[in-house]
This record gives sequence, C-alpha cells and structure tokens, in this order.
Amino acid sequence: FEKADAEAALDYAMHRVVQREGSCRPALLGYSMGAVLALQLACLRPEVETVVADCPFASLDELVRNKLKERYIPSDYLMPFIDYLNRAIYGYSLQEVSPLRWIQKIAPRPIMLIHAEKDRIIPVEDTLRLFEAAGEPKELWIEADVDHCGAYFKDREAYIDRVGNYLDDVFAGKFFQ
Repeated sequence: FEKADAEAALDYAMHRVVQREGSCRPALLGYSMGAVLALQLACLRPEVETVVADCPFASLDELVRNKLKERYIPSDYLMPFIDYLNRAIYGYSLQEVSPLRWIQKIAPRPIMLIHAEKDRIIPVEDTLRLFEAAGEPKELWIEADVDHCGAYFKDREAYIDRVGNYLDDVFAGKFFQ
C-alpha cells in the first residue's frame, strides 16, 4: 500500500509544481521504512533525480529473521508462516522488499545514504552493504553516537545544511561533471 500511496503523492506533487513552475525535478527523502520506499520509488520512476535515505534496511526478510533471532525465536520455522501472512494481508513477499537487490538500478542518479552508528533497530551494516551495492555517484554519512534516525535530532541545523548542500550539488549538476 505504501508504494501506491508514495507514487500518488509524487504524481500529485509533480503535477502541482509543473503547474506553478513549468517543470519539476523531484528528490526523495525518507527515514527507515520510508527510506526503503524512497529507494524503491526511485528505481521505478526515472524522473526522480536523487534519493536521500536515512537508516534504510538492506532486506526486510533478513531484518525480520534477525529480530526473531535476537529474541531467541526459531526463525527457520516461523519465516514461511510470516511471509505467507504478509503476502495474504499486504500482497507482497518479504523477499521483494530488498533494496540490496535493486539499489544499483538508481545509477547514474546520485544517492545519499545516512545511518546512525549506534542504531539498535537497523544495523549500520545494512547501509554499508547498500552503499557498496549502489552505483555511482553516491555519498555516505554515518553519524556517530546516535540511535535509529537520530542524525537529524542530534543537530537539526547541521543535518539540514548537509542534506541541503548535497541537494544543491545534485541540482547544480556537480555529480555529473
């Protein structure tokens, strides 16, 4: 459902901007699951010029497996059932939500990946794997001493400046010189 909602929101926003400005160069920013959704949308929509993804996971299937293991729950037995329920209720398999499998499709459009070094929900290694799999151009920012999606809350002004400067560079064409 989120993907359809995000596509509808992007279509609406682009339509409004085109009406007012005559053209539109969309960028997406997402946090956690929203970061994964932004990456997915960029794969599907070539008009998206860039993505800023803060604390995305690499694979929903792996994330769920690891969370079960952390709680000493036998994931090998439960995962088929969890995946079945997810498909029945939401219409997709957990394996389908794997930015690691499709992040490279975004290139040559730039990507900025952000992650909290001490994230207790999504391991920082997920973003490092995504960064490794992503095509160029790409930028990585690991924020020290913060938990999940904490870079913004640690220093809002610095976060806005850094992301804003990245977006300025994207729209100025600096990644393509």
